[in-house]
Amino acid sequence: MDTNGATRCLPRLCQLTSSELLVSLWPVVLRIARLVHQFTPKTASPKELFEFETKLQQLLCEMGRRIVQWKLNSLESRHPYDLPRSLFHQRDAYDRKRLSPTRNLNCLFGKIRLWRWLYEPSEGLGLSCLFPLELQLGIVAGVATPALANRVALLSSDLTQRQLLDVLRSQHQVCWGAKTLRKTVAAMAEGLSPFRHEAQVAKLLNLLKQAAATVGPRKIQMVVGRDGIMLPIRGLKKYKEGATATVSATPARGLPSGVTRRPAIGDTASGSTTISTSSRPAATGPVAPGTRDPGRMAASR
Repeated sequence: MDTNGATRCLPRLCQLTSSELLVSLWPVVLRIARLVHQFTPKTASPKELFEFETKLQQLLCEMGRRIVQWKLNSLESRHPYDLPRSLFHQRDAYDRKRLSPTRNLNCLFGKIRLWRWLYEPSEGLGLSCLFPLELQLGIVAGVATPALANRVALLSSDLTQRQLLDVLRSQHQVCWGAKTLRKTVAAMAEGLSPFRHEAQVAKLLNLLKQAAATVGPRKIQMVVGRDGIMLPIRGLKKYKEGATATVSATPARGLPSGVTRRPAIGDTASGSTTISTSSRPAATGPVAPGTRDPGRMAASR
């Protein structure tokens, strides 16, 4: 594309987005251009390439953050007369009051500031204020967009709390504390709980179907058990047990006799897969003090 073609693209970009957004992105685009210009054959080295990619990732995240922030703020009118004076939510009436900014809302690219209209209960019943735009967008726990909350929920099953906070800080520019992290994970668990049982049943049936299609010297097995670790609790002298229920399906070519290795999640080497049936991921499973492992029960076909 030549200079004339690039010039013709500018009005089209303004038509699809806004001149306000393009002006906001210009400083970031200029920094990216300078970064690209500084990386030359003379300066190229493993160290320089590492720094180039790291800085570029940060700049692209900043660009994504500004785009998401601008787009979300453009969804709801700033003029009060464009919105209803009153509305009903779950049989309760709310009255429109004022525009209010978010204080700790984050997306996949970092922290954003969202202005949305606040509605207060009409009857003065002590109900929480209502933000219709947040309900429409599916903001989780008032602090995370759906994409970020999904990312947090997935990582929470594999990482410790401190590791997860470090990942959010380094990869997503999200600086949370433990309280905010726990609130987000709990909100995701509560929101997904109505669909958990059906998804787990479908997963188990699929595993049994795969196991039934195998040929080997052993019968297929569905094994129900429980797994957990002893955890130190701050402020307490005794450890407490964090446990989760497990279900695995072992095909006919299953583990050879004498092997006691427990099947792990997604462990294809052992021919088994374990799925969690607890209300929370195994890494943050419920604490059950003073309990003992009841062992495993195996049902063979």
